[in-house]
Amino acid sequence: MLWRFLHPMHKEVGQNRTVNVLRKKQVILSVAFLFSFLLILFGFHSVLAQAAPGVQENVNAVATAAGVNPNVDIFTIIGRIINIALGFVGVLLLVMLVYAGFQYMTAGGNPEQVQKATTRIRNAIIGLVIVVSAFALTNFIIDQLIGAQGGFGNFISQWTQPGGFGQWGNTGGLGNAKVIEYHYPEPNQKEVPRNTAIVITFVDRIDPASFIKDWSLTNSSAIELNDDLIKIHPQNNTSQDLLANQARATVTADGRTVVIKPNEPLGNAQANVWYQVILTGGADGIKNASGTPLLLGDFDGDYVWNFEVSTEIDTSPPRVVSRMPYTPGPHYRNIVVQVNFNEPMMPISVSGFYDPNSNNPFTNITTASESNNSSQIIPGEYRISNGYKTVEFITTDECGTNSCLMTMYCLPADSTIRTTVKAADLSATPPQAAEIGPFGFNGAVDMAGNSLDGNNDGNAQGPGTDDYHPDFIFSTTAETYLQGPVIQIIEPEILKGQVELDKDVEITFDTPLLGYSINNESFRMTATGPQETDPNTWWFFSKFMHLNDQGTEVQSGQEPKKSRVSVSHRPYLPSEAPTANQTVWDSLNLYSPNVNHQLMNVYQNCFNPAKSELPPPDTAKTGSPNICNGQNTNLDCEQSPYWKP
Repeated sequence: MLWRFLHPMHKEVGQNRTVNVLRKKQVILSVAFLFSFLLILFGFHSVLAQAAPGVQENVNAVATAAGVNPNVDIFTIIGRIINIALGFVGVLLLVMLVYAGFQYMTAGGNPEQVQKATTRIRNAIIGLVIVVSAFALTNFIIDQLIGAQGGFGNFISQWTQPGGFGQWGNTGGLGNAKVIEYHYPEPNQKEVPRNTAIVITFVDRIDPASFIKDWSLTNSSAIELNDDLIKIHPQNNTSQDLLANQARATVTADGRTVVIKPNEPLGNAQANVWYQVILTGGADGIKNASGTPLLLGDFDGDYVWNFEVSTEIDTSPPRVVSRMPYTPGPHYRNIVVQVNFNEPMMPISVSGFYDPNSNNPFTNITTASESNNSSQIIPGEYRISNGYKTVEFITTDECGTNSCLMTMYCLPADSTIRTTVKAADLSATPPQAAEIGPFGFNGAVDMAGNSLDGNNDGNAQGPGTDDYHPDFIFSTTAETYLQGPVIQIIEPEILKGQVELDKDVEITFDTPLLGYSINNESFRMTATGPQETDPNTWWFFSKFMHLNDQGTEVQSGQEPKKSRVSVSHRPYLPSEAPTANQTVWDSLNLYSPNVNHQLMNVYQNCFNPAKSELPPPDTAKTGSPNICNGQNTNLDCEQSPYWKP
């Protein structure tokens, strides 16, 4: 007998196939729609990023009125809304999955209920996969919109920059070229607060017009950023430069330091963002005060560096951690007043000249001679150094020369001296200080504009209460001290091999040092070798810390006894094996730190490069002033034929 029959499930299977095809189409269309929406949003990003400041101000005003933080950008808000929506859908699908599982477990063998439960489980899983994919896609694109970058993205972009060694190309202007002394943030610095200023100190006085748009001697009140020569943008979005009216710029009284303050916080509150700063070089690039281009020759081209902005706003007031002189004295009159802070300070708030005959003398810090209940402010200059953490007062009273024939400047003899570091007036949102004019503060503030916490109670309370002065008082004699600083420890040791690629050079001296004398003239570092062929990829800068009796960093309430200088640098390049035509020495990359006589201690006495406290190998060599390969000797130092500098 032959017969045919229709399988009871055949019709249902056909229907399910149709439904599955429709569902697949719906899934594809949904993903395509979401992707297209985000792509369109991404396409408008560069246009929206260049919105006029007036529009941005209106948006911020509306955001504030609506109770939304105006510092959170629109893309972050969109991302949060989408994530919340996706999270809600995900929860519903999870509930559906649990319900379907329960339905399957309680089906009791009923084929219809088993089929329904299986279908729901499958659909819930498909839905969850779609939601997770949409979540990943959304966050990826939102991260691109807000300029967030990290991990492999940052690694790849650093190595694909132009200039020889990827992330190190066009960086020799810092230290090596004797053009840039230091800048904040530092190269590749991480976790920089969003509300930071960007500060650059040059070796020579600079032309303000290189950094300030339309600046001239007849228009010295201009403050907008010169966005033609200075580019600041997220590292992975070079089209999102800060415009002239999106940042302010000014130059300090000594003409060597430029301060750039974005009008809005950098980055966003959702993810860390890598930023890039470009100083235009070449004949038409940035210039010094005499109009000479700064980046030419071996260092021709733009100077470029990157730093990472965190998601945080800095609301911590700065503090004083140490000072010189520390004890009441009496002290030699050629000692320099020195104040050390716990974080980088805004240079325009803690550096300047006090001249009683000036129309606008600097008074945020004062050093006065006191007698008979009267006080006379001493004329002089407050200089900032050491990564903007150290301020020193140099008087105008010449009092002889040191052993290097450099002029020393002294405090009044046989006097009582008091130094006061003033806190700034507070704004409506403490610890933020109130600005006086477009770029002024009447007290000490940090890079974020937070006023000084002079009494070290963790709060900014403004002038008077938070001024740092109660015990910063000492006396002087009529004598001067003429002993220079001496090296005690150097690390890495001379001719040491297998040095870590990122290890700083550290040099410990027997006495506290003068901060402003620690620069790329007194501390230099050369790089030579087969791989070290491009001077515009080698950068370095120097900072210092004071040490206590135990040789550790001075903390608040401790007296500085000595100083340790650290020379930071671009990572060393590992040496390669010698070729058939090379000796071992010819194949090595060698790095040579040099300490020069321009270095001084707090008594303004210069360093003698031929003197050391390293233990002499032969006590019969009286004096042993010279160092030869780490050993003291009173003979000339003969260079080993195997040593290549």
